[in-house]
Amino acid sequence: GTPTYTPIEGFVAPDAPARTYHYSPDSRLFAPNCVHLTSMRIFLAEGAQLLQELTVPNTVELKFSPRGTYVSTWERPVKLEDGVQHKNLRVFSASTGEELISFTQKSQENWGLQYTISESHAIRLVSQEIQVYRPAEWGKGIADKLRVEGTSTVSLSPGLNPSIAVLVAEKKGAPAIVKIYGLSTLSGAPIFYTTFYKADHAQIRWKNLSRSV
Repeated sequence: GTPTYTPIEGFVAPDAPARTYHYSPDSRLFAPNCVHLTSMRIFLAEGAQLLQELTVPNTVELKFSPRGTYVSTWERPVKLEDGVQHKNLRVFSASTGEELISFTQKSQENWGLQYTISESHAIRLVSQEIQVYRPAEWGKGIADKLRVEGTSTVSLSPGLNPSIAVLVAEKKGAPAIVKIYGLSTLSGAPIFYTTFYKADHAQIRWKNLSRSV
């Protein structure tokens, strides 16, 4: 039927304007990304009950993992004292608020980690190297990696048998290439590749069952 728009009893609205509101992909959680606040609040979507309040000042972007287990935040990078790198991409447990891992991520474009639907793996692109993590074991660091010279875009497929699509942009007359690797067999040859011209960037879209891209 028609949604009810009456205020929920007990819900305390943010006392600062919100840049955006983000729901977890499973619609279980939501978080407003508010301007000028030194913390970020995560609510249970049903009943708007406060779940966690994270001390994360200057958050520009936030993103939930597929099952809402993890929430990532991105802050604008700043220069710290003594030349220490600013770990401006941070990953938290949505249920406990614990910070699990952090990275230096200068670009806001494609800043977020990509997760498999089961959250068994997460990937990020760092200087043409695809780094693979096991979120249940963040503390162990990189679990696997793949370096493809010239990589400009990567995309992790949905579905239960995930693959990684890698775009190498056109350069010096050589055509652009899209290569697809199985996530569990990164050290092997690509399972598919194709070439095309007049492409220095692309948006990669998978069908839901990952059978085509």
